[in-house]
Amino acid sequence: MTSRNLRFRTPGYVFGEAMSETAISINCPMRMKESIKKMANKHEFSISRYVLGLIIKDLREHDKEFKDFHDSL
Repeated sequence: MTSRNLRFRTPGYVFGEAMSETAISINCPMRMKESIKKMANKHEFSISRYVLGLIIKDLREHDKEFKDFHDSL
């Protein structure tokens, strides 16, 4: 079980504290939500952290400027 004080366990979480100013709302089918929830639980991440990881991975693959920025952190 994770500690209550530990928000994100991933060493690669480069943004530090949660970005409460930013909210991304995406409507998707219930089946997709269930799959994301299952995968996040499997990796012991919060759902938002898991989805953020997917977004970062995709940006690194398709956006050279973002990849350079991310690598410089």
